[in-house]
Amino acid sequence: FHPGAVMAAVKLEEQNDRQLQLAGQLAALAKAPLSVMTVATGTTTDEAAEAALRERTRGLGPDVKVFVRRGAVADAIDQAALAEHAGLVVM
Repeated sequence: FHPGAVMAAVKLEEQNDRQLQLAGQLAALAKAPLSVMTVATGTTTDEAAEAALRERTRGLGPDVKVFVRRGAVADAIDQAALAEHAGLVVM
């Protein structure tokens, strides 16, 4: 049984430390890759959003993949989960 990656979808405007810790713990338990994503909105650049994600995931280990999507939030998360082969999405 291979459950796939653990993906955390975070909103940068919210406090989500606990969510990220939980995603990291679940990925470690499952020995699965951890991806963290956000959907950038408004005037936030992709680069600024990615930098914010990197800052928030700093304590989760060196192999955390971070990425930014644009568009309708639910659709972007759904598409990212499929692309990442996520077995679990933490929100």
